[in-house]
Amino acid sequence: MNSPGPRALRDEVLRKIGRNLVNFQKMEKALKTIVSRSKMSGVVSEIERSQKKRDKAIEQRMMGSLVKDFMGSVHSDVPLNTEEPDDLTEAWVSVSFRVGSDKEETRARKKALTLVVAERNTLVHKMLHTFDGSSEESCRKLITLLDEQHDRVAPHAK
Repeated sequence: MNSPGPRALRDEVLRKIGRNLVNFQKMEKALKTIVSRSKMSGVVSEIERSQKKRDKAIEQRMMGSLVKDFMGSVHSDVPLNTEEPDDLTEAWVSVSFRVGSDKEETRARKKALTLVVAERNTLVHKMLHTFDGSSEESCRKLITLLDEQHDRVAPHAK
């Protein structure tokens, strides 16, 4: 059986880089959506504008920051401040949600998400700078690393 040529190996590396990056981007987008929607409050006439402003701010955040926000809001046991202002002139809306979990489950979630952030950063900032697409050895090494990374991250992408 013939081994794949250098071009086929390079194409396989690029496909796996793309797979891993797309998976990280999907997780980041999910975190952005969850964090953005985890708490909304305000007067009815301003809630849409306020939410758009929040969405825009959250859209700029990086994955590590999103994990901190997620753990601090959705996985938090800090009581929510749902009190409306005293001087209301129109209806006030407040919607929030939390994930109920014990301390051990919360620690496990934080550890898993921290691993995902570290793996994403490793791919983007460390794995690719030494890649030589014309070297079969470099391609095979990176294919192995990408598959191992995918296996570590996949259970947390749910």
